Amino acid sequence: MNNTPLETHEQVAFVNWFEREYPDVFIHAIPNGLHIGHRQREKAQAEGVRKGPSDLHVPRWGLYIEMKRQKGSVWGADQKKYKKEVELAGATYLLCLGFEDAKRQIKEFLK
Repeated sequence: MNNTPLETHEQVAFVNWFEREYPDVFIHAIPNGLHIGHRQREKAQAEGVRKGPSDLHVPRWGLYIEMKRQKGSVWGADQKKYKKEVELAGATYLLCLGFEDAKRQIKEFLK
């Protein structure tokens, strides 16, 4: 049995921490991995939803955050391509392995 917390639980904990720690800084999820029906998926793709974008965005800081489980996650080719696009735009992309790693990387980013 895998006792590693799910990515969604890690992300919820991180967003809650972030909003307490930086209450005046806007953070939002990029909902590109929703499980939706075929017609809704076609509509979303036509509107521009794509595979690869990070899970979270902090516009003020030009920061994109990809959350992964502490163990056992795969960082896909579409996500790697998106990271390159973010960095070409001069923004920062963080790949975080769980809540604690995300907190550590945010603190390091702000130094």
